[in-house]
Amino acid sequence: MITAVRVPAYRLEEDGKYRILSEHGLASRTLLVDLDAALRPTRVRELETEALRQKHDEARDGLEDPRLFISGGKLMCLWNGLNTGRDNHHQLRRDELWAPDWTSARNTMIVAEIRDDAVRESAVIASPFGNAREKNWMPESPSDSPTFCYRVADDYTLIYSEGDYLSSARATAHSRLTGWSGSSQMLAWRSGRLCVVHKAIRGNPALKHLAPAVYLHKFVFFSEDGRTYESRTFFFQRRGIEFCAGLAEDGESLVLSYGVDDASAHLSRINSDQVQKLLRRI
Repeated sequence: MITAVRVPAYRLEEDGKYRILSEHGLASRTLLVDLDAALRPTRVRELETEALRQKHDEARDGLEDPRLFISGGKLMCLWNGLNTGRDNHHQLRRDELWAPDWTSARNTMIVAEIRDDAVRESAVIASPFGNAREKNWMPESPSDSPTFCYRVADDYTLIYSEGDYLSSARATAHSRLTGWSGSSQMLAWRSGRLCVVHKAIRGNPALKHLAPAVYLHKFVFFSEDGRTYESRTFFFQRRGIEFCAGLAEDGESLVLSYGVDDASAHLSRINSDQVQKLLRRI
């Protein structure tokens, strides 16, 4: 098994500011990690992304939330490219405290093939609706062409092929999924598609003592017969900043990857039958 790990170049301070940890500014690193049957790392190497960031201005300030997937038999990676929109003359320096102003920031999805532990063909996938910020698309894996779940509430699917989109949407939106965003890959599973979605709760006075934001997750399953199922909400370790960006099947189990506080990466294994029992039709 292989997983991608994002290594942020900053640390979040309690006041919400970013403390820069790298001489390269805000840009995160991406690691590829091979895992054995017990999910222990056997090999770790850094994926060189500097050339990709120089090629695509949309990702000049970093590549975030890498999601690996298989498309057309190829190993692919989908990132959220970041361009903060700040003055180009201001270069963030190591140990600098930076208070971001996201009003001019742009996020664009970036897709690339990963071959021989290197980034090969890469492309910018512009927002299909002209939005300045696109995040949390879920790549479907495996797929014949790069295919993404764009909106989980109405199962809006984007198929990307040679710079063009083909799209389809469910006729009925699920109000219970409104406000929930993608997290993991959209995994082909048991005569349907399974994913993990998340919701970030901010500004709730009752939760302010826990963290600046509290992230909740749940499983969502789209069956081949058009029915949709969901689990109850859950957290991994504690109520706070947690983010699931990976889902894979491993024998009779599902493996989920998630980060905590943008500072540490973790794996969790759960029996597939147990997940099946958690699902209830919407």
